[in-house]
Amino acid sequence: MIHLREQWRDHPHGVAIDLLRLGMGIVWALDLIFILDPANQYFSSFSSVAQGYASQSLGGGALPNYVAAHSLVFAWLIALVTAYLAVAFLFGLTTRLACIVGAASSVFFLWTQFLMTFMIPGGTDVGAHPLYLLIYLVLFVGGAGRYLAVDAFLWEGGGPRLKALVRWLFTPPPVPSTERAGTTPEGAPAPRRLRRPFWAGSAAALVVGVVLVVAMVGVQEAQSTPSNPYPNLVDIVGTEYTILYPANATTGGFGPSQQSGCFGCHEFVSPGNITLEEEMLTNKGTSPETIDSMTVAAPFVLVKGPSLPMTVPAHGGMAMFLVTLQAPAAPGEYTLAITFTVS
Repeated sequence: MIHLREQWRDHPHGVAIDLLRLGMGIVWALDLIFILDPANQYFSSFSSVAQGYASQSLGGGALPNYVAAHSLVFAWLIALVTAYLAVAFLFGLTTRLACIVGAASSVFFLWTQFLMTFMIPGGTDVGAHPLYLLIYLVLFVGGAGRYLAVDAFLWEGGGPRLKALVRWLFTPPPVPSTERAGTTPEGAPAPRRLRRPFWAGSAAALVVGVVLVVAMVGVQEAQSTPSNPYPNLVDIVGTEYTILYPANATTGGFGPSQQSGCFGCHEFVSPGNITLEEEMLTNKGTSPETIDSMTVAAPFVLVKGPSLPMTVPAHGGMAMFLVTLQAPAAPGEYTLAITFTVS
């Protein structure tokens, strides 16, 4: 604690930047907790969630559909990147590399969620990822990893080769402890000003430029894109559930917690073709609920559904299952209506 006070007194700006780094580590650690929590069904619902961004992605749904088709690979990739960023920022280990990886991740997420973020008209904010990009830029250029960090420890105790690796990959070398408010001890030579590598400024400028280009292209696309960008396809705009409880009851364990695998997002399919959806019901009641049967309203045709009856545990139990449907023969916008009978 005393050492930290001295560092804060001598180099408040550097310590403040590393406190920001610790804050980003906490954010990524919370993201990792959400991924690992079984109740969130991260791996089992990844494909349907990714496909749900097809209408929100910049340039169309090619990228989200590709991610959904290789859901296991991308689910694990995102989970591992989240774990790496949490450890890297919390402990100040490979800080520069973490800034680059984090910025690349934010660009990926911003690209796939762009039309959800920059809605014209209707948008109210720019979301989290532009702010993340700005934070990564500050951490990278500001030399995060000099204080409260493993990178600084490696610099102080390592040989020339390790110091070179830390210098270029991890973080800039630490500010000399004798430097304080621009002064030096009597008789000591003035500390040499730390020079940032040329590629550091270039990388920062490149990140800012990419974000600006993406923003301009996306805003233009959002302004010119009609409500249904694929008029020759069937646009499934959402899913509505009707739950029939015994004895004509109007409420039960599922109640307002009804959910669908598309999560209210558009899904496009060729007229008359087969489409696959992941549906989900969450039982927040105090007693188990049994789904006895399920029907799909016209013009959709149910090709294959779950094995019923299915009992869903109480207190947050989830029923997740795939539904194979034949889409209507005519293009247009449709709402998928599913009716469940419950006992």
